[in-house]
Amino acid sequence: MNRVFCLLALTAAMACQDNQLHDDIAPVAVAAPAGELNLDAMPVATELAPHRDVAWNEVEVFDFANAKVNNKLPLYATRSQFQKAWGQADSLFTPDYDAVCGQLDEDFQYAYAAGSLFEIGRDSVVCDQFQFQPQTRLTSGNITLHSRMTWEDARKLFPMAVQQAENEGKSDVILLRDSPAGEVGILLHFRDGLLSSISYNLPC
Repeated sequence: MNRVFCLLALTAAMACQDNQLHDDIAPVAVAAPAGELNLDAMPVATELAPHRDVAWNEVEVFDFANAKVNNKLPLYATRSQFQKAWGQADSLFTPDYDAVCGQLDEDFQYAYAAGSLFEIGRDSVVCDQFQFQPQTRLTSGNITLHSRMTWEDARKLFPMAVQQAENEGKSDVILLRDSPAGEVGILLHFRDGLLSSISYNLPC
C-alpha cells in the first residue's frame, strides 16, 4: 500500500512540474504571410528627356573672315597685304583640286605661315585653318579667342553651339556659323582641353 501511495505522489508531482514549464514558455508571434507585391503600384524611374537639338539659326556667329590676329594680322587679304603682314610663306604646295574644296573660285596654292594654312590665289589670300600659338589672340567683333581657352570658357561665349556639340557626344570640336545668314561653319578645335585651332568648314 505504501508503495502504491508513493507512486501516485510521484506521478502527481511530475504532472505539476510539466504544467509549470508550459506556463513559463512565452508565446512566439508569427508574422502573417505577406501578400503578393503589386508591381504596378511601385514607383518607376522617370526616363531622361532627350536633349533638344539646337537649330542652325540659333548657333552663335564668329566672323572668321574679318578676324585679326593680335588686332593687326588679317586672315583674309590681298597677296600684297598678306606678304606685308605675314611675310613670306613657310611653304607652298599645289593641292589635288579633285580632292579638296577651296574657298577661292580659282586655282590656288596652299601656304603655311606661322603654322596656319592659307589658300593663295592670283591676288587673294584666305585662311583655311588658324593655329593658335601661346602669344597669339584672334579677335572678331567683341570676341577674342586664345590658346588658354577651355571648353567651359567657350560655353560662356557660345552656349548654344556647345550644347549642340555635347548633344552629339563631342568634347573636342564646336561648330559655329560664319555669318547670321551663312550656311558655312567655323570649327573650334580643342586638344588636351584647350583651344588649339579654328578652321573654315566649307561643305563640298
